[in-house]
Amino acid sequence: MKNKYFNYSFILLVATLLTACGGGGGGGGGSGNDETLTGVFIDSPVEGLRWKSGDMAGTTDTAGTFQYKSGARVQFYVGDILVGGGATGDSVLIPLDLVPGAQDFTDPTVTNIIRF
Repeated sequence: MKNKYFNYSFILLVATLLTACGGGGGGGGGSGNDETLTGVFIDSPVEGLRWKSGDMAGTTDTAGTFQYKSGARVQFYVGDILVGGGATGDSVLIPLDLVPGAQDFTDPTVTNIIRF
């Protein structure tokens, strides 16, 4: 139980830090939809998770970071196994975000992703 609250606290801390560091934007022309953004996938930071978002792809680093364009969907893989693709890119994604309609971590699909 204590570990569960630590994970939630950690997620909130990372989200707060990323929000505080983001934003600024310089004055280039264009719509901003072409801007490449960086997010982090965490239950705890997940290294080595393969990701795809639009025409970009890569592997999460030790901090769990991935890249996406504003409004683009992100798919996560372990090897060739799709772990989740229901998430729109954001500064912080958690396993719950990968399951459309899931209300909390007790959703069986979310639980299975976490266990996997």
